[in-house]
Amino acid sequence: MLGKLARQHDPNVLVGFDHADDAGVYQIGPGQALVQTVDFFTPIVDDPFTFGQIAATNSLSDVYAMGGRPLTSLALVCFPEKADLGILERILAGGLSKMMEANCTVIGGHSIRDDETKFGYSVTGMIDPGRVLANKGAQPGDIVHVPDAGADLSVLQIGSSVIARIDWHRRHRHMRFHTATHLLCALVPHPVDGCSITADYARLDFHMTEPLDKQTLTEGLARLIAESHPVTHRWISEAELDANPSLVRSMSVQPPRGAGRVRVMQVTSDPAATIALAASRA
Repeated sequence: MLGKLARQHDPNVLVGFDHADDAGVYQIGPGQALVQTVDFFTPIVDDPFTFGQIAATNSLSDVYAMGGRPLTSLALVCFPEKADLGILERILAGGLSKMMEANCTVIGGHSIRDDETKFGYSVTGMIDPGRVLANKGAQPGDIVHVPDAGADLSVLQIGSSVIARIDWHRRHRHMRFHTATHLLCALVPHPVDGCSITADYARLDFHMTEPLDKQTLTEGLARLIAESHPVTHRWISEAELDANPSLVRSMSVQPPRGAGRVRVMQVTSDPAATIALAASRA
């Protein structure tokens, strides 16, 4: 869809929407650039305060993923007219707690009436134009190190030796939730217009209007998990992906292109009886 829109040409745009990056980057001067993102979604937990925290963390993480430092944010609120404002207060408080933790100042926002609650933030930060972590430009075999927020990088120089320690338990939780989302896609035959995967939860937003039956989905997931299908990946060419557009379930995010191939996740060892097959960003 975005490919049909008129193209803008601005040499200061270092990262736009061409490669499905987490945020945009705009150079404002030598050694200085803005990193900007926006994200909001429906509640994924029952507790309003926790939902606010998750929404804020999700938006902040886009800036961190690009290698930036968040500075300011604007809150985005959709809330039913007759709903309890105390719930909204708790959502805002949860979001603010995470913004304060990240030293990111909330300077305003916008709210509208909506039948369904939605919440999130637009976040603006600063980034060194020479240290942008974008999806494009990587080469096979490249290793990308993502530092913790606030980590002191002054001791690191090009060519420095480092020791990588993988938190396997956390990584394994990510893998389990990632696989579960593929299984869920196999049970819900609708496009996906939102997704978030962490070590503690995963969320999929399906583009649909009819309600889903939670018990049916729970039983379906339990059945697929009990069947213990192997999870593998393989590579297909970009031409193969173009010939099979149904492999991409997401409406807004496409797998990175430019390397000539795309990774495909497959659940089950028998391609003729595939449970879940999807092109992946990873």
